[in-house]
Parts: sequence; structure tokens; C-alpha cells
Amino acid sequence: MREILSKLLWDFRHTKVKGLLMIFAAGLSVWGISSVLYSYEMAERDFRVNFSRTFPADIELVIDDYQTRIEDLLLADPNVIDLERREIIGGKIMSRNGDWMPFVLFGVDVLRNMRLDVFRVRDTIGDNPKVLIEQNARFFLPEEQDSIIVQFPKHDAVMWKIGGTSHDARLAPARMERTVFAHATSLDLLQPYLEEGRRRLLVETNVSDDEQRLWEVGQRLIAIGKTNGSPIQIISIPKPGKHIHQNIVDGISFLQISSGLLLALMGVVLLSLILLTWIFPQVPDIGTMKALGASTRAVLVSYLLVFMAIVTAGLVIGIPLGHLTAVKYNGMIAYIQNFEPVEEATPLPVHLLVVLISFSVPLLFALRPLRRASSATVREAMNGTFFSVDKLFRAHTFLSTLNSKLTYVLNNLFRTGTRSLLLILLMAVGTSLFFTGTNLDFSVRRELAYFARNATYELRVRFSEELENHDVAFLDDLSFVQSRVPLKDVPVTYQPPSVVHTQTTFVRILSTQHHIPDDFVIKGELKKDCGNCLYISGEGMRQKFAGTTLGTVVDLTFPSGETKPYIYSGIFKDLAAIGAPFFLFDDGATQTFNALALDLKPGVSSAEVRNAVDDALLAHGIDMAGMLDVNMRMGQLVGHLEPTFTILKISGLITILLSLLGLIIVLDLCIRERTRELGVMRAMGGSYKFISGLFQMEFLIATILAVLMGIIASIPLTDALCTVLTETVIYHYIPAGIDLFTTGLTVLILLVLQTICIVLFNYWKIRSNTHSLLNMRI
Repeated sequence: MREILSKLLWDFRHTKVKGLLMIFAAGLSVWGISSVLYSYEMAERDFRVNFSRTFPADIELVIDDYQTRIEDLLLADPNVIDLERREIIGGKIMSRNGDWMPFVLFGVDVLRNMRLDVFRVRDTIGDNPKVLIEQNARFFLPEEQDSIIVQFPKHDAVMWKIGGTSHDARLAPARMERTVFAHATSLDLLQPYLEEGRRRLLVETNVSDDEQRLWEVGQRLIAIGKTNGSPIQIISIPKPGKHIHQNIVDGISFLQISSGLLLALMGVVLLSLILLTWIFPQVPDIGTMKALGASTRAVLVSYLLVFMAIVTAGLVIGIPLGHLTAVKYNGMIAYIQNFEPVEEATPLPVHLLVVLISFSVPLLFALRPLRRASSATVREAMNGTFFSVDKLFRAHTFLSTLNSKLTYVLNNLFRTGTRSLLLILLMAVGTSLFFTGTNLDFSVRRELAYFARNATYELRVRFSEELENHDVAFLDDLSFVQSRVPLKDVPVTYQPPSVVHTQTTFVRILSTQHHIPDDFVIKGELKKDCGNCLYISGEGMRQKFAGTTLGTVVDLTFPSGETKPYIYSGIFKDLAAIGAPFFLFDDGATQTFNALALDLKPGVSSAEVRNAVDDALLAHGIDMAGMLDVNMRMGQLVGHLEPTFTILKISGLITILLSLLGLIIVLDLCIRERTRELGVMRAMGGSYKFISGLFQMEFLIATILAVLMGIIASIPLTDALCTVLTETVIYHYIPAGIDLFTTGLTVLILLVLQTICIVLFNYWKIRSNTHSLLNMRI
């Protein structure tokens, strides 16, 4: 066995490029596997350290007509462990650019006695800090600024000193939400802005992991409040153990895991291709070794030891790359979750597990071809150097009418089915990933752009109190306003058909003048003159009513306690509606309203007039609770999904480049196999261009097959990812489409690159005289 090892090592010293390529492929495989394993460990650790230590509340209650004794009654419930007061108010803040932007202030009763929804004080300024700015929101304020200007509904603007920074891992990142978050260290600061008699409580239970039981507890608490004169107007039950951006994180994690596994697959496929080029020239040598007395076991062990050395070298390259990739990926995930990445050494058992799995996978893939080659008999090894295509694949059996050139090309393509399939698979994976990324990007942007372009109302303004038409008549005098219609959002509770407990959402009451484009109606028919016709919008609502037929009666309970029956009449699209609202038309109910939809004149940019609308409202003493710009909302959605598009496209491009490398490897092996055939062709007058053209045609067919497979595979993949984004991020149906321009351009570029690679490689390898080709040893 020592002599066999010496021979193999000598071979590697004389085929440096092939050895380096095998190490590269092994490293690629290890890179993909280790990046997935390390990413999972780091993500779990960050979640455990950041989110879990905030001790998130199980239930949030907003109580009207608050009485002190209501807390004792709520605590008497057998599943309630603790209550803590925590208030939230929303307003606006002056940004570094001099514009108003959304501002959310969280107030804690006693800073040193936080038990639920705990945030961390990062640093303080002075002895008695009042306002702590969320660390990621500091970006929106000038660095040298030591105070902020804020305004809350029904109150004048005030200036507060910045008391330091805080970090709340439960919150969404401020820069993604374009909202400034802050924490007040005492409720005294919030007291002037809180609604009298209303209080917000956080509830801790002993059933925190069971969402169904949490809803049951919530219903009991609602009954307690109603019975004792302190009605609970709003109840919110966050998903147990889930972050506010968990849906986006899950989507990116799915892509990261998929990319890592595909990277591992690419490495293994590439390694298999290179392994074939290594084993093929060794087959006659194996026969010689066995003729001289070497056993099958000695040959197999020798080859395995060399291969294990190659994989070990790949571990040295791939594991550091996998760890670095995991760190970078985890940084992106931490940003999306508003986490601080935990900077500590990865435990030794994790490293050992990564090494074990990363080492085992390439070895398992290589075991079969090595075992097959080493178990060949002397006669098989000596005579099996060349083998022909199976009869099932002989081109002349079904293409007898074609010329001999094409018949020769097709026969050679399937001469070694495994090799051709590996190459086609590698290229098909790359093209399918890239086309999926481009098609997904195209589908989402097309749908969002279509909605923004065709939505009648570009701006939606919310008010802190109900208004009447004469209060906002001055808006008609603004030069950029085409029309306006009132909206009225009212909180309601209802019981979805497929759920056993009631849920809270809101109903948006529209006037009959509200224009909804016909192609925005997904199901049913708009009947604006029907006062009890109820419509839904959003994927969340669509799923809840998936099995409900039109005409079904749905009961809505309003804050007054009154329950009214409505007829489920259809679904329409409103991508700018945040949440999962109901809609109905009622001119009487919109005589007073708490929101407006503004239609701007043609050519007017909503971004340019937002401040003008705000200034006009302030000048007339009207407090604006918020403003939604449809175009900005569509841009935010695209921004949330940009990492998804990028990951898919980059993964696809890397795979395509690796497939070109695999093409060169297979081309080299084909030339080595057919050296004598090529010599015969040259001796019979075949030119270099003719022979090169045969290879170009052969690999052109393989590329076309791979591209077709990639395009076909990308269609269901795009549709599946559109469904995932529909359910997790956009909450509205996104139809899958095909970006024909990018697809066509990509195919053209790929064919050109493939042709260039083959021409250059053939020029280097084939342009020999007849004598050298006929006598070249394989």
C-alpha cells in the first residue's frame, strides 16, 4: 500500500492544477455546509441572549375607566402571574433634515423595576435622564444635537433633553421602519399626553408557549373588565417567542440555508467531476497494480487516504470561510431583528460537529466511484478505458435522418451519462437560482409599481380626533390636491370562521365617493350602495376567509359593545393598508371621520407635498396622527425584500461561474478520452476548426438542456417564493411573472461565455499535429 500511495502522490505532484481544483471543490463543499451550521448556532445564540432576556409580555391590554381594583381581579385569574404598567404614545419628531417623522415613546413606571418587555440602558447623560433614544434611531438626529423637538396630538411642540441611548431587542430596527423610537424613564413625562382613565397593562402568564390558551386567558380578562366597569378596549397577543420581524427573518433564513446547501451541492458536484478526471487516467494503472499483486482493499484504502487528505485541505479553507460567512449573515439577521450580535467564541463541540459533517459529506459522495474503480478486475481495468454509449442513448436509433456530425455529437454527449448529467445539473441549478431571483424581483416590483401607479389616492392622513367636512375644507384650496375622500377606522372584534376565539382588528368605513379601480377587485363585486356589505383585504384575512362563501354573515362587535351582522361580499387589493382590515361603504358613518385619502393632481410628487399638507393642517390647528405615502410604502416593501433578491441572484451567478469551470474540467476529460479519435480525424483531413466545432456543438446542447431545465425549475420556485412573501412580508397576493428581457440576455451571455471558454481551451489543447495526437498517452 505504501508503494501505491507513493505513486498517487507522485501523480499529484505532476498534475498540480487538478489537485488544486479538487482542494478548491472540497473547500467549496465544506464552505456551504459549515456556513449553514455556524449560522444556525449563531442565530440561536443571538436570539437567546437578546430577545429572550427582554422577558416579553404574553398579553397586552388597554383598559378604559381604569380602577385600581381591576388589577387585583385580573391577578386572581389562575393563569395570570404578573401585571406591569407600560404606556406608549405616538407623535412626530424633527429629524436631522428638518422634516417631521414618526416618533414612538415608550414609558416605564419604575425603570429599576422592569419585569416585562425589558430594555437596556446603554448610556446616560446627566444625573436624571428623562428620554433615552433607541440606539439605531440616533441616526435620524444630528450627532451633536443634545435635545429633540417632538409634538403629540392635541399638544404644542416641546423640546426635551436627550438623556442617553437605549436598546430594546423587541423592536423593529428604526432605520428599516423609518421611525424614531425612544424610552421615557418615568411615566411623569408621558402623563400630560395620556388619555384620562385609560391604562395599558402587560400581562405575564403561565401558558406563554400556548397561543390557543393565551387567547382563552385573554377572553376571560375581557369578561372580567366588562363585568367590573373597566372595559378592555384593545387586547394584543404577540406570537409566543416570535420577533416582530420574524417573518422576514424566517424568509431570509430559508434562503440562507438553501444557499448554503446549494453551495455544498455545487462543491460536491464539482468535486465529483474532478474526481472523474482523476480516476479515469488511473483505471489502466489500477489494472497494472492488481496484475502486480495489489489487493482491492489496498487500492481502495490508498485512494481514500489521498482523497481524505484532499478533503482535509478543503476543511482548512472551507471552515474559516464558512465561519466568516455565518458572521456576516448573522450581522444582517441581527440588524433586521434589532439585535446586538453576541461576540463570543463558538463552543468547541460546535466546531467538532461542523468538522465531522463537513468531512463526511464529500467522503460519502466519493466512496462509490472510488470503490467501483478499485474493485475492477485486471481485464476490466485494462480493456475498460474506453466505453461506448448504451444502446438506449445511441442517437442514430432515433435521429437517423440527421447528418453524421450531429449523430457523433449526441452519441458523445451521452457516452458517459453520469458526467454529462452532473454538468447539466450544476448549470441548471445556477440558472434556476438566478432566474428565480430575477423573476421574483421582477414580479414584486411589477406588482408594487402597478399598485402605486393605479392607486387613486397617493396620500392617506390620520387624525388624532374625529373631524367633519368643514374642518378640512381648506385642503381643497391647495394647488396640488385633486380630490379628497373621508375614511373612518373603527376597532372591532370578530370571530374568524376557522378560529375558535375572537380577534381584534379594525374596519375601515369608506364613503361611496371612494374610487377603487375595477382591476383591484379580486373576488366578488363592489356594491357601494349596500351598507351592510363587508369586504376584506390582505393575505391574512384572505386565508382566514378561504373556506367562506360569499354571502356568509359575519358579526362585528364595536367599542360601544354593539354587535352588527354584515354580509361577506368580496376581496379587493389595497397594498397600502397596514394590518388586516375589513372595509364597508357608509356615507352616514363618514360624516365624521378620522382619516382622509388625498388624490394629487397629475405630475405632482407625493414626496414633495407631504410637508405642505402637514403645514396646512398645523396652520388650521389640526393634529395629524400619521401620514402614509403610497409610493414610500411600496419602496419600503421593496427595501425589506432586497436582501432576498440579492441572495438568490448572487447564488445563481456563483453557481453559473462554477458550472463554466466544471465545463472546462469535463472538456479536458473528453479531449483526453478521445485523443486517438481526434488524431484519426486530423489524419483523415479534419481541420482544427471542424474538431473544435464538434465540441462546441456538444456542449452547446448540454448548455441548452441546462438552461431549459433552469427556466422550467425557476417557474414553480418563483411561484412558491411569491407565496411565501405574500404570506410573510407583503400580505397581498403577488402573481409570479417571468422577466423575459433578463432571461434572454442571461442565456445569450452564457452561450457567448461558453463559446469563448471552449474556443480558447480547444486552441490550447487540440491544436497539435496528427503524429502527436495519434501517439499521445492517456
